[in-house]
Amino acid sequence: MAWAEELHDRARQAVNTGAYARGKRLLDRAMQVADDPDVKAQIATTRAYADAETGDAAAGIARCLALVDQPGLSDETRGLVWAQLALMRMRTGDHDGALTGFQEAMALLPATRHADIGLLFLN
Repeated sequence: MAWAEELHDRARQAVNTGAYARGKRLLDRAMQVADDPDVKAQIATTRAYADAETGDAAAGIARCLALVDQPGLSDETRGLVWAQLALMRMRTGDHDGALTGFQEAMALLPATRHADIGLLFLN
C-alpha cells in the first residue's frame, strides 16, 4: 500500500472512532504525499466528513460539491464522493439532495464495493 493510502486508512480509522483532531492531522499529511487524483479526492472526501462531524457541515458539503465534477476521477471515486455528500445532506435535513446523492453513488459504485453499497442502503 502506498504511503498516502496508508495515512488515509489510518486517518479514516481515527475519524471513525471520533479522534477527529488526529484524523485531520493524518489527512493533511496524506494529502501532502498523495499524487494520484483519485487518492487525493478520497482523502478530501474523508476530510469533508471530519469537517461536518466537527461542526462545519457547510464546509464538508462544499468540499464534496467541488469534487463531484472534478475531471479525471474514476467512477468509483466519484461514487464515494456522492455517497459522502448524500450522508451529509441527510444529516443536515436536505432529504431530496440526499436521495439524489445516494442514487448517483449507487449508479457509480462497482458491485464489488459491498460495504459501501451496504451503507448506501442503510442510510
